[in-house]
Amino acid sequence: MPEHRDVVPWGFSDIRSRQRHRYDHCGLCRPGLPSRPRPWRIAHAHKLGPGGADALVLLLMDLQHSGFLIAQIFFGLWLLPMGYLAFTSGMFPKGLGVLLIIACFTYLAHLPFVFLWPEVGTVLTPFVAIPTTLAEVWMVLYLLIRGVKAPKRKARVSAAV
Repeated sequence: MPEHRDVVPWGFSDIRSRQRHRYDHCGLCRPGLPSRPRPWRIAHAHKLGPGGADALVLLLMDLQHSGFLIAQIFFGLWLLPMGYLAFTSGMFPKGLGVLLIIACFTYLAHLPFVFLWPEVGTVLTPFVAIPTTLAEVWMVLYLLIRGVKAPKRKARVSAAV
């Protein structure tokens, strides 16, 4: 009969008791509680050594940063049609549409500098943040406070039968 601490609702107590020895060597498990695999645990990270594990963390942080910058390309591209529609629809102020279009091009102009010439990219970041932040905050506040203007209805022309 399994111990009380090995019983799990789905009946995996036998599997866990057989696999417990695999995870007992790590120092991440609390004493007195059964060891169990966790999704954040890397099975063989200890084989890299302290320097290798640090290098792996830095590599993953660099990949996350690059992925975030690549995602900004698509966010910047999204601002162009949104700005165009805000400008031409008449439901938003024309200045908001223009500012959204400017924010699109500042996003797209900034990204090559960040990737190819990071020193200049960090200098340009505050200048890029001004139009993008103004456009995004203005859009959110306008929608929350004023809402969209209802389009003016044209007079209906009754069809002659």
